[in-house]
Amino acid sequence: MLMVQNSALMDDNRAIQSSVWAIRIALFSAALVLLTILFHRLFGMSTAVALNLFALAFIGCGCVLAFGLFALVRIWQRGWPGGSNAVTGMVIVICLLAWPLGAMVKTGHYPVIYDVATDVANPPQFVFASSKRPPGAHNADYRPEFAEFQKRAYPDLRTMKIQRPPEEMMEIVRKALQRKGMILQGEVPYGARGQNLGQLEAVDRTLVLGFYDDVAVRVRADRNGSAIDIRSASRFGKTDFGANAARIRALRTEIVARVEASVPAGANRRRSQ
Repeated sequence: MLMVQNSALMDDNRAIQSSVWAIRIALFSAALVLLTILFHRLFGMSTAVALNLFALAFIGCGCVLAFGLFALVRIWQRGWPGGSNAVTGMVIVICLLAWPLGAMVKTGHYPVIYDVATDVANPPQFVFASSKRPPGAHNADYRPEFAEFQKRAYPDLRTMKIQRPPEEMMEIVRKALQRKGMILQGEVPYGARGQNLGQLEAVDRTLVLGFYDDVAVRVRADRNGSAIDIRSASRFGKTDFGANAARIRALRTEIVARVEASVPAGANRRRSQ
């Protein structure tokens, strides 16, 4: 009889301890996620390290669910206190998991690609971004197999044709990139090495997590002015959840707005005469 009572007491202690560990691990995981976002966004933590810390936090979330469920069942059966710790820990974890679970749901609405360009047959090639990508990041070369997925998902992303000379468009593109808060990484001036094209490259960061994405804008001479192609590529992750396509659309809109707000260089010369 005494052995049965001792066994029951040990089960009860395990249940109470599980509820305590559930809240502890939940708070640790939440703090780890928030600190990782803070240090990656503001203090230069590498993306590879941040991704590993996120993975550790989500493993902790799984432990909380296991501890919490065990504790709730045993505490409910025995009528012992401590259920609030288990419930609180599980609520914290559910809030944390809502972010990756929501991302998984969104995955079904977007192609599993991380590199998007307005010209998939001949996308702008990164000149400066290749040397700036950290270890573990994707190769800067465009993957041809992405082209068909992009065509089906984003049929509106095509080469822009604008009736302005390429030299003028290079300056307009520069201002558009800066206007969108992107940091310029390098420039291939129009006409360099005898080529009838120029290119600007910049880096952009996602709003919350601060992941780095590379952007290249190529300006080529066209029969009636300039042909502009934009490429946006994520450094990490198997999918971008539509972020690169959205960035290209936003930049395209900004370029058009700046073109419409400016006066063609030829008109300025005629006006000054």
